[in-house]
Amino acid sequence: MIYHVDDSGRIVAVLAGQTAEQETLAQAAGLRVIEATGQYDREAHVYVDGAFAPAPAPSAAEALATAVADGLRGLAAHFQHLVDQIEPASRYPQFERDSQDAQVLWAKTYETDATAAAMLAALAAPTGQGVAELAARILANKQQWDAMRARLIGLMRPLRAAISAAQTPDEVAAVLAQLPTAAGLQAAMAGQ
Repeated sequence: MIYHVDDSGRIVAVLAGQTAEQETLAQAAGLRVIEATGQYDREAHVYVDGAFAPAPAPSAAEALATAVADGLRGLAAHFQHLVDQIEPASRYPQFERDSQDAQVLWAKTYETDATAAAMLAALAAPTGQGVAELAARILANKQQWDAMRARLIGLMRPLRAAISAAQTPDEVAAVLAQLPTAAGLQAAMAGQ
């Protein structure tokens, strides 16, 4: 096996074989190219003092920092997944949600802006809706979406704060174990 190792001893790449170009690129990037018969995992090994060795266990502070960072990313991903399952977001694909600001602008200005009126007319034509009816629906959806967003942020904030304040990886895991389900989130939002 061929290993590309950085200055700290971290294994950056593991290759079964390598071309001259790959070796040149690795060296140009400041990596050492080491050929070894053993099979060393990138995450579990380092190259120190001319030999591969097990990577040292992270310190308690490093483990906590990793748990907090992973926990915050997991929290955001979980809530995004839930948003995609609840009303009003679940009715609309992401690409349509991404155009919401433009649609709201058109709905607010269609009476005085010919471009906005044309855009709304193009959206309304396939459904047989009138432009005024569509504009009213867009503005109502925006209000509903804003209310949902405010409730979601309100529900997420204490979880985010608890993860950030955790003193151990186990405390982070305990917060993540409390994440709501889509049904629980829908019920919590309906109660506010």
